Amino acid sequence: MRRSTLEKLRKQCPKSLNRGQKEPSVFLTDKNGDQYRFTSTYYSNVVSHDSVLRVDQELLFNYNTTQLALEYAGSQEQFRKQFALSISRMGSLKVLTGKQGGEIRQNCRVRNKY
Repeated sequence: MRRSTLEKLRKQCPKSLNRGQKEPSVFLTDKNGDQYRFTSTYYSNVVSHDSVLRVDQELLFNYNTTQLALEYAGSQEQFRKQFALSISRMGSLKVLTGKQGGEIRQNCRVRNKY
């Protein structure tokens, strides 16, 4: 991540809180709330090494995912088409529920213990 982004995020987080003081809301993008729009900006941030999470930056560690990040960063329309296709495909998954053996995990890493 760029040093300027890191410094900006650090300024939003106090080093300590007074008793009873609430944690501030810190957003990882410049726009949030009603101003936020779901766009390909995420990929632009990854390509410019300005993503916050390491897992996001790891998209650039592999040739195939780097190519996708570059493609989506460069074309909002291509990103929208592929996102719509992915959501459509996920809608056709046969999710197991109830007596079919499905479960909502309390911890995504392990099956629930009954």
